[in-house]
Amino acid sequence: MTESLVFKEVRIDRMYGLPFDLYLSELSPHLNIVFGPNGSGKTTIANALNGLLLPSAGREVKLYGQANLGFGSQTIYLDVKGTRAECRINTRTVDQSELSQFLRPKSYHLSLQELLPEKNDDNELAREIIKQANGGFDIVAAGKKLGFNLQKRYNKTNEAKEFEAISKKLRSVIQEQSSLQHQKNHRKNLIEERDLSLEAGRRAELIAKIIQWRSADAEYKK
Repeated sequence: MTESLVFKEVRIDRMYGLPFDLYLSELSPHLNIVFGPNGSGKTTIANALNGLLLPSAGREVKLYGQANLGFGSQTIYLDVKGTRAECRINTRTVDQSELSQFLRPKSYHLSLQELLPEKNDDNELAREIIKQANGGFDIVAAGKKLGFNLQKRYNKTNEAKEFEAISKKLRSVIQEQSSLQHQKNHRKNLIEERDLSLEAGRRAELIAKIIQWRSADAEYKK
């Protein structure tokens, strides 16, 4: 089995965005689930763990804390103060850059023959792919055991269809509104042209009457 980096104990004394001291212990060497409502600090905890491992990853991390980690038979101790960190592997003090050897992501080599069940069930295949994508753990089963309803998360196909239908309807409404606006503008132009034609007709009629009056006046003066 491939060895992986394991958090054993974490203490965050101070961190920007964390309104409380954080202390985690008795963590599982396998899968740990952090759950809670929006705004409860799930993402902040993830940022804190990332800040412990990479305190100077191109930006200042305002974090002060310690962590005990394990990697196989080795024990790793981190003491982070802002962007500076003290790192020990077993009893040897090392540079923070040496941690990179423990931070390589796992690689999975899967073949369709290994994933396809005998009945060639697409749903079973999808569940197996999701399981492998989550590190080999059955997240759905774990969620059910904890009382979560994760069914909605994997109904993306239905949600996508519903979204597509709504988007299509929205595009139809926008096109209809555009057509109505075009008709409105066309009607406005026709009204303006009619008014101009009527005004031109009145002026022509007035000019004709003026010419007729001048002609009659000239005849009278003779």
